[in-house]
Amino acid sequence: MYTILKLSKTIKDEHEIYLAQLEIESITGKKPEPIVNLVDELHIEPFKSFMNRISSEPIIESIRFQDYFLFEVAYGPTQGFRVDVDDESVVQKLQRRLAYTSEIYAIGDRKVSSLEKSEMLGIDRQVFAIGEKRAIRLIAHQFFIEMSEYILKVTKTLPTLTMEKFFDRIVSSRFNMLKRIPASAGARVGKRLLDYVAERKEPSLYLSHALYPYKGRFHPRLAKALVNIVHPQERGIVIDCFSGSGTSLIETNLMGLDGIGMDINPVAIAVAQSKTDLLSMTDDSLEYYRQYCDVVQDYREDLGGIRSEESQGILKHDMTKFSDLIWIKQFIMRSPDCLKPLLELGLTMAISSQKKKKKKTDAFALFSDRCQLIYRTGILSSIIRRKLGVNHGRSVIVRGDASDIGVFRKLGPMRAGVNSPPYSTAIDYIGNDLEQMILMGFIQSEEDLQTLDQRLAGNPRRKSRKCNIELIPTDYGKTLVKALVDFGRSREAMSIAEFILFLDRSLEAQTSTLVHGSRIAIVIGNNHLKISDERVASTGTGELYLLDDAHFEKSARSILLTQQDLLSLLVDTRLKATFNSRGRSRSNHGTFLEVENDRILIELGSNHGLNPKMYLKRPLEKSLRGNIRYESIVLFHRERLDTTSESTHPNTNVNENIHERSHIEMSFE
Repeated sequence: MYTILKLSKTIKDEHEIYLAQLEIESITGKKPEPIVNLVDELHIEPFKSFMNRISSEPIIESIRFQDYFLFEVAYGPTQGFRVDVDDESVVQKLQRRLAYTSEIYAIGDRKVSSLEKSEMLGIDRQVFAIGEKRAIRLIAHQFFIEMSEYILKVTKTLPTLTMEKFFDRIVSSRFNMLKRIPASAGARVGKRLLDYVAERKEPSLYLSHALYPYKGRFHPRLAKALVNIVHPQERGIVIDCFSGSGTSLIETNLMGLDGIGMDINPVAIAVAQSKTDLLSMTDDSLEYYRQYCDVVQDYREDLGGIRSEESQGILKHDMTKFSDLIWIKQFIMRSPDCLKPLLELGLTMAISSQKKKKKKTDAFALFSDRCQLIYRTGILSSIIRRKLGVNHGRSVIVRGDASDIGVFRKLGPMRAGVNSPPYSTAIDYIGNDLEQMILMGFIQSEEDLQTLDQRLAGNPRRKSRKCNIELIPTDYGKTLVKALVDFGRSREAMSIAEFILFLDRSLEAQTSTLVHGSRIAIVIGNNHLKISDERVASTGTGELYLLDDAHFEKSARSILLTQQDLLSLLVDTRLKATFNSRGRSRSNHGTFLEVENDRILIELGSNHGLNPKMYLKRPLEKSLRGNIRYESIVLFHRERLDTTSESTHPNTNVNENIHERSHIEMSFE
């Protein structure tokens, strides 16, 4: 079957094109050919035969095949990919799962009847016919999922039935509103739902992603593409051992796969579990939740006698600003157990909003507003499931240390993983969630806080730390840490050394449970630390490769390396630095040493039997002068069997729970 995959109009970087190609190749098992310009395809068969053809659906008139084919094409050097697909079910899988594709065009004879599902015509597909030939246009489900973000923006005060009407409007816009002229992106008056849909802006806070997003989180599209690359099968489990607020798990579940998450932050665990569970909740369960949230105001007088001091004396932390939210915590404690996770998610979101405000605001209004958003998000997810005829997967998030082999062995054998080690040397994860931890009762003493601080590798909150540099298992890592010590950055050097050792233990733990043929995709950032106000010629501990900042920014682009090219990363042991002579503040001037965590990751992974297959390095546009300027994606294959066979792994309750939950609708009875 001749198949064209049209890239999303919001493609804006080379690395997205690379990932689009890789996820297509992973699902189809064939390497797709890039298409520079889709217009060229219309001048050759089989597309030439369909020029000027009108869709067979009677509700769609006067719009020709080429009008759809060239509608909202992507910018950049590649507008799509060409691939031959033998199985119609593979085409449907591409439609359900691809992250960077907007539309799929499949041309064949009458045998493509399974793609002509009558109940889906005019929703996510349409048919063009010439005799026995058929051209099927399929709209990628990612489009509908992303556009749902705007439905929540424009229906804040409207009935929930309006949400379904607006979803239908988005559907119809793909068929009979191609020639509509939208309002400009900056318009304040008259901007409506379809104006947002027409923007070349990539939504990223759709569905439950918008509920308490984590700083330094995964990008949803990136996570989705990586899941496709490591686990193209229809069924199975994907593990994220640094699950954070659950971005990769949400994307895993949206594709119908199950997930296992792991984290040591209790707030992250609670948030991620609620956000993933919300995707599959029934309408009846959501309605029960909404009705219960409406009675929160009735508890105001009953809870008025509870003093904020009664719940805040545990830590030396001022909680006056959150006193009303402490009352709401009491309300949640009295609630039915089945409702507590979503109510606690609403409270967590309310705390986050209160922290951002300069003055104390009405806590009940904050809480009610967040609970209403959770309810509407669940309803929207239900609409998408029903309209597109899909079933979402389930996830279980456990509390555990990603460097503990024992935790992984309890999970049992795994075949696919997507994770991003925490940017703990740059982000204070615990400090960001401290008020939430106190109010939710996750930490009840200074000792609890110190224990959590100690468990987070590279945590900037800790004032003192010791680490034996000679224990670092890579020559580059030792040279890097010693260089930082030489330049007076001992505290940062010890933090990075600690992080390297943690990463080494984590990779060992992950490989202990990965079976033959497994794949892991890991995203990691490279730190940049200032070592001098002047231009540095040498570190004294290793050769320094110095770039001028102007050259650095000019050459900042995505880099894709295959397995053979990866060897050069391990051979080159020079330290890389950037000299910046520009910038508004004095702190931006000087020499910045790049902490190449990606190079360390590749070497550590190789030491543990993980074969690096692909390396993709991309600049972070918003932080080219910041602490983390580059983010790298490394794809590992587990191709060497351990002495412990797959069958000797203990059966895991977590795996069993995943499969059990995937067949049980959540209900609040």
